[in-house]
Amino acid sequence: MDILKLSSGDEIKVLSLNNEIAFSYTSSDGEVYLPAVKGLQRAKGKNPMLYKDKDDTLWLFYTAYLCVDESTAQIMSAYALKGEYTAHEINFKRHDALYPRLGGSFTNERQSAGVSEKEDDFSRELVRRYTLLAESLQETDGFSWAQAESYINEKRSLALGKLYGVKIAENNYPFARRIGFSLKGHPIEVLHEGKTALVLPVYSEIFNCLILLYSFDKGENYDSKDYLICYLNPEDTIVLTKENGGIKAVKNSKGKDVEIGFTSDFQKSWQSLYSGTDFIFKTDSVFTPKVKKERFRTKRIKVFGKPSLKRFLSILNNVVKTEGVLDFTSKSKRPSIPAEFSPKQIKGLSGYETPVIEDIFPPIKEHAHGSGIACLPDGELISVWFQSDGERKGNDGRILAARKPVGGAWLEPFEIADVKGMADCNPTIYLGHDDRLWFFWYPVLSNAWETSQTKYRYADKGNYEYKNGFKTIPNFTGYGLLNPGRCDELQGKAIGFEKGEYIYGEVNGECRYISEKQFRQNPIPELSYVKIEDRYITDPFVVALRNSTIDFIKYIREGR
Repeated sequence: MDILKLSSGDEIKVLSLNNEIAFSYTSSDGEVYLPAVKGLQRAKGKNPMLYKDKDDTLWLFYTAYLCVDESTAQIMSAYALKGEYTAHEINFKRHDALYPRLGGSFTNERQSAGVSEKEDDFSRELVRRYTLLAESLQETDGFSWAQAESYINEKRSLALGKLYGVKIAENNYPFARRIGFSLKGHPIEVLHEGKTALVLPVYSEIFNCLILLYSFDKGENYDSKDYLICYLNPEDTIVLTKENGGIKAVKNSKGKDVEIGFTSDFQKSWQSLYSGTDFIFKTDSVFTPKVKKERFRTKRIKVFGKPSLKRFLSILNNVVKTEGVLDFTSKSKRPSIPAEFSPKQIKGLSGYETPVIEDIFPPIKEHAHGSGIACLPDGELISVWFQSDGERKGNDGRILAARKPVGGAWLEPFEIADVKGMADCNPTIYLGHDDRLWFFWYPVLSNAWETSQTKYRYADKGNYEYKNGFKTIPNFTGYGLLNPGRCDELQGKAIGFEKGEYIYGEVNGECRYISEKQFRQNPIPELSYVKIEDRYITDPFVVALRNSTIDFIKYIREGR
């Protein structure tokens, strides 16, 4: 729970009830629960905090969980402008996720090459700091070098993406550097080089380190630099104070304040004040590194040889899947400009106008595709696409858009969305039955499709039309992200069998399954499980996905 006192003497309270963010307003008339909180769409999370900046903007920050465990934590924020929060309602704007930067493939290069074990500075520096901390504690009671080394190796594997990451070609893309951050204290405002920055303390549950996020653009984007290794209990908080031209971080643990760090250069470096006596070298990863399998020929080695047809088709399939371009046309014969288009009547569309193809923008060198288009109620067109130097690996990937007013030509493209330092891909724009304009796209959090996160924005009628003065970006009043996680259903291994059904325990973040021994004792119908290695997965989503795939294949084969 957090309470913010306003200049009027009134108070706004926020708390998490059964993981739902709720508000109340206290005035001279008493405390009133606020059912009318616009812009949050059932916000779910823990540890909510309120802050009012120098412009009287009301900020909400809290920690959401993509699953049940802290390693999937993600910080969310929203704000309400002055006059938009009253004793009757709060109208929040831009309910969105924050994306801390902690090493990884956030680079100045346009395309991310992933993390190379030989060249990655972050993992090497992280190991150095853990080791220094361990050396300072080796004389304390209960310290174990074996336990510390196990901890350091686990964190190194996480930092390199060997655990909780995706391997593409020779390098890894560590998902662990992108999530697992929780909110640990209230923000402060700091003047830096003539600009006001909003500074927020967050904590990496995966790497046990404190990071300061700062935003110079009213919370649109956040950045970070260095980090401070420390240990925080779940109930501990961080208090930031401005001191001697810098920022001091104080840990409050069980009512006791302990200074843990100071930065005088806006967190480009930390002066550690942390003793480390409460640091726990605990390994608790549920992931294990994959052992590279080496295959040797025992009898003979073939250097050259004709590939079989099956092998050739396999190679061809792999090239296509990895986005290889099979174009053997001579470069001199390839067209340098788009071919001319001559309109032709399309069979079956007699009575309709002849389709016209026109360029929204001239040919460019950047990669651009994944386009979408919508026709607004008055006939105006708006198109969106993603543009970058690549797809999932394009660190500068952003979503562009263009408008075509009624009776006019396509106007200059503009940027409609961009999560800085990540690849933003495949947008869709759609006009609903109530004339609400929806916009969907996704940033790829760790340069692999498996780590994509779908986001949305919407604008109601009257807030997006060119004729109403919206020359570029619509006035989006709804922001958010889609989290298809089903953490309330993830219960792990079955604990019993009663009345013909398996019984599962408390939610633990796993996927429902039964063991081979349990299956032999109480077998279940084939279509009610998916066999993976030694487990019989009974999670309803996994089973439904498999069964629907089987139905789809059957449908295709029967030629319906």
